[in-house]
Amino acid sequence: MFVDRLLDAAERLARFPRSGRIIPEIGDPHSREMIFGAYRVMYHVERDAVIIVSVVHGARHWPPG
Repeated sequence: MFVDRLLDAAERLARFPRSGRIIPEIGDPHSREMIFGAYRVMYHVERDAVIIVSVVHGARHWPPG
């Protein structure tokens, strides 16, 4: 199931939090994204945690506005 595979991929971020690229629109090294299929999984790296802040389809304009 898609959601299960997405969750598995997101759990890997706990072990490798800097494996995603820096989000180009933000440029902050703590704000990163992992590409999963057609989706951008955007997350923030804290000292002892990874916080997923958004999952956005790649066809959507981001940031909205």
